[in-house]
Amino acid sequence: MADLKRTMEELNRIYAPLKEKTVRIVNTLERLGAEVEWGWYAGHSVDRRGELFYEEFPIPVITVKDVCEIGVDLKGAFIEGKLFASEADGADFGLLKGLHFCVYGAESYLTDMFDSEKNDISELDELLFDTEETELCVNVEYSSTPTISEIVRVCALMKQLGTHALPADVEELLEQNEEQ
Repeated sequence: MADLKRTMEELNRIYAPLKEKTVRIVNTLERLGAEVEWGWYAGHSVDRRGELFYEEFPIPVITVKDVCEIGVDLKGAFIEGKLFASEADGADFGLLKGLHFCVYGAESYLTDMFDSEKNDISELDELLFDTEETELCVNVEYSSTPTISEIVRVCALMKQLGTHALPADVEELLEQNEEQ
């Protein structure tokens, strides 16, 4: 029983700061007029020094309606939006210059198509032209938790870029509509 109590105390020690950060972000975004909701979501992959690591445990994820998702994780945070590939050609990815961001396909999400730390932004147009993906993910990554003002700034950039955040079942709905 003592081991269980220690485990629960350790989990609370880890999760309390994540929840506190998330609530502060949510409160700020709501004060600015954004429509947001959040919850705990498990089962995501993160890059650990060039190696993908699958995390079974949940992290808080905030959805900013029609713009992006913000994940607060143990190593930092990420802000991710989606673009339909047909719209990506006209997107101004230069808006994200100076940020660490990746672009990858929604279907082949474990493989980066573009990484701003490894590729020059001028390569992005050609990569987007050659993709067979119908939807792309744009992910701004932080190795530590950014300030709330930085999160708000990047959300505004994502909106300007034209990203959207779709619920998980939208792909199924789109497929059903195509079949009809």
